[in-house]
Amino acid sequence: MFIVASPFKISAFVADAEVITQITNRRNDFPKPLRMYSRLNIYGKNVVATEGSEWRMHRKLTAPSFGGKNNELVFIESLHHAQCLLRLWTGPDGRKGDTIKDVSMDTMRFALYVISRAGFGIRVAWPHEEEQEIGEKSSGADSKFMSSQVPPGHKMNYRDALGSLLHNIMWTQMAPPEYLSMFPLTTIM
Repeated sequence: MFIVASPFKISAFVADAEVITQITNRRNDFPKPLRMYSRLNIYGKNVVATEGSEWRMHRKLTAPSFGGKNNELVFIESLHHAQCLLRLWTGPDGRKGDTIKDVSMDTMRFALYVISRAGFGIRVAWPHEEEQEIGEKSSGADSKFMSSQVPPGHKMNYRDALGSLLHNIMWTQMAPPEYLSMFPLTTIM
């Protein structure tokens, strides 16, 4: 462990796992610097940006999302979307020989689609899988499915809205919240 002292703050750096465990388990003795997390309150108070009784309330509400049932769902969705991504890259017969131009965008979509299902209960279909998913939806195989159709009263479909938020997430952390509605957002999906 070492401490760095500057005119603005004192920082402690710990490299011992046992000491780190003690620090993280003693929340009252080692509170988080909440001002560092204020930008995460863009959608309201949350488990990361709170302490004390408010943190306990948020923790109680979010704890089920990190249990075994949801972990299983994440695993199943990861397999599903990995197979979809491979079909996108290799074609339906597995013999497509195109060069993959932007792996980062495809893998970002992969993560986004898994999070959508595990966090919001909504399965997002890859553009090349959409017709198949619509057929399964009509047979009741998946209760919540989002297509590329823009719902009435909206400007974007679900997939594009999530993609736009993720693509522009840095602005939500750098710009004051009251100015975010003025930013020209671009979609990536």
